[in-house]
Amino acid sequence: MFNNHDISKLTAPKYRPLVRDYTCFLQTGLGHFGNKNLPADIRLQKLTLLEKALRRQTPFTDSLIYKLQKAFVTENLSVSLLLEPLTAWRYPAAGKYPTSEAQVSELLNRMLSPAARLILALDNENPATYLPLTSLFVLLCLQEMIQTDDIFLKKARISKKQLISRLNGLYKSACVLLSLVKNKRLKFQLALLLNTARLHTLKLKNNLHDRPAFLDYVLIFAYSVFQFLFIKRKSVNFKGI
Repeated sequence: MFNNHDISKLTAPKYRPLVRDYTCFLQTGLGHFGNKNLPADIRLQKLTLLEKALRRQTPFTDSLIYKLQKAFVTENLSVSLLLEPLTAWRYPAAGKYPTSEAQVSELLNRMLSPAARLILALDNENPATYLPLTSLFVLLCLQEMIQTDDIFLKKARISKKQLISRLNGLYKSACVLLSLVKNKRLKFQLALLLNTARLHTLKLKNNLHDRPAFLDYVLIFAYSVFQFLFIKRKSVNFKGI
């Protein structure tokens, strides 16, 4: 979903088990409700049951839902972060596919926006950072979908030129994070993630499917250090940035 990136590294170590569980929740839900081996009516019924289960404390103490509910109560997080991805899963659960780039973006935003808000809420960042981090997560997800030749992209009939343009636009939207976040650890981890994502976009554009070389990682690290040191934080006020 995040192109093999561990997004839990964006949070403090004590929150990483929670973020990994939440990522597992997203990946499991998308795979389960998009499973074509089950009839659409059964998938929709199971989605409704999941929504009911999330709205009350589950008695199954070994389940992923229980672990998430317990962690959400401990960290005073809204249950809406668990419920919102269900609106994105309803589309594949009903056996439908997006027919345009706009619909693909809408589904990915619905599913990944809660993950962005979760991470930034744990890091106590300003709400102005939520949208740029969502853009970064959508960028990572789209890169993975392109590499795996995902059926959503096939059905939407999006050209390679459109996809590369979309990836570049998402990167530009996400880059403002480096001048917004307060936490220095988060800023450096974001720089690494942004520069790695940029490299993957360039490889996709040039039809290069090889893994990044050692020199690529050295350049990513060096440029991330440069950005960390020289991109200054901007304050956020009522008129914007």
